[in-house]
Amino acid sequence: MSAHIEPVDSNNEEPSPSNQPNPPQTTPFVPQPSEDAAAMIKAIDAIIKMNIPAKVKLREPNPFDGSNPRKLHTFLLQCKLNFCNHKDHFQDVLVKVSYVLSFLKGMALECFEPSLFDNIEPAWLSDFTLFVQELESNFSTYNPVGEAESELEALCMQENHQATKYFIKFTQLTACVH
Repeated sequence: MSAHIEPVDSNNEEPSPSNQPNPPQTTPFVPQPSEDAAAMIKAIDAIIKMNIPAKVKLREPNPFDGSNPRKLHTFLLQCKLNFCNHKDHFQDVLVKVSYVLSFLKGMALECFEPSLFDNIEPAWLSDFTLFVQELESNFSTYNPVGEAESELEALCMQENHQATKYFIKFTQLTACVH
């Protein structure tokens, strides 16, 4: 048996990858905006940025534990500042109450825990004003006017104090009395 090899016709030969011609490299067409269009885009972008009010990054309120009644007012002020700064997040009363509750700890949180685990929903959960009243009735000073009057009578500026500190304290106390 002899092997018969037929000659290969070079015209019918399939091109191998090594002898294929490289296709011409083309870059995709990316339209470039004209100078007028680019200027218009910049102007629109500037107008949009001017009309979007920049939000101020506020600090989260310091947690309130109920041990110092004088800190309650500052705590509530910090919460209300966050409500004003993020009106879109705090439209719902339940969200406001939950936000404030999330910053309570210790005795203050323990005061509200039984009501939260009860099957009956407390009225203050759906009424922020009522919730603040509940918080104040449990953790605010007993007689804020009387305490402010006593502090005003005892208020004096020490040698090492700054006048500004004295005036701020005086203004705070007189606001409580009137």
